[in-house]
Amino acid sequence: MPKIGLGATLAVNDGSGGAGSASAIIVDIMNLTVPDAEVNVVESKRLNLSDTYLVKLAALKEPGQFSFQYEFSTGKKTRLDALLGSDRVFIVTLPTDTGSAWTRTTSGFIVSNKSDQVEADAIQTVTCTVQCTGAPS
Repeated sequence: MPKIGLGATLAVNDGSGGAGSASAIIVDIMNLTVPDAEVNVVESKRLNLSDTYLVKLAALKEPGQFSFQYEFSTGKKTRLDALLGSDRVFIVTLPTDTGSAWTRTTSGFIVSNKSDQVEADAIQTVTCTVQCTGAPS
């Protein structure tokens, strides 16, 4: 049976978890994508091709990016702004259909932490994008 996202968490090792704690959960996340590796594609453009189609080849793997959206608070925005460009470990935990948790861990750095559109009658949100620097595990 498929699971809904309720119960999913994202933690980052930023030192804010207190003494003896390696990571702290980012609260009030509204949605997130999961870090996954991607395969780059290169084109082979030989002059002696037998037809007019480019040949595409699989290249090196790229660690990819992921993003998350959270409800704005000064504390969270300031905390995540302080991590811009600083390599950290991010841990995504999702509920599963078996009752256990599924975890994806990756190193990466925040490339943007931008406030979304401000509306008169809506919760103010921020979208944060993380560039992965190593293979997710």
